[in-house]
Amino acid sequence: LREPARPPQPDAPRPVVFDRAAWRAKAPTEAYSPIPLVWRLTLHHTDGKYTSTLQESLTETRFIQDFHQNGRKWIDIAYHFLIDEEGHIIEGRPEGVQGAHTLDNNEGNLGVCLLGKYHEAGHHRPTPAQLDAVARLARYVVLRHGVDPRVEFKGHRDHKPTDCPGDHAYARL
Repeated sequence: LREPARPPQPDAPRPVVFDRAAWRAKAPTEAYSPIPLVWRLTLHHTDGKYTSTLQESLTETRFIQDFHQNGRKWIDIAYHFLIDEEGHIIEGRPEGVQGAHTLDNNEGNLGVCLLGKYHEAGHHRPTPAQLDAVARLARYVVLRHGVDPRVEFKGHRDHKPTDCPGDHAYARL
């Protein structure tokens, strides 16, 4: 089992997160696998709808869960946290369980996903509010779990050949 890079602070203040009840999440289709130790984060983008209100973001999160459960046949939404353009942080999977966001790299890995497309010309760029939310969330995870942010906060493309999280978001890591 891996050791934390620094002493964890279990009482680290968590930023405001809209929980699963806020978006009326469905229950997982099977039991989750726990994450005994969180030691890294991975940034993604949905490559989908760019939401402009909290209600649209909650609806889009439900849509993503439906696609992951019924289209991909995963037990739940893949990501642990989703962040919209206004900087709202939405809980996907619970923090203490393994995600399904990075094939063969989910162990100890929390998935953080920006709602929208952030890759090609004409696509969106992360907003200051989104970037601030990513920083607040990352700071919390670094403190709470003892993660080394210099080496353990990556983009999805650092784990496999993909455009995710898009050039515009990846440049901001």
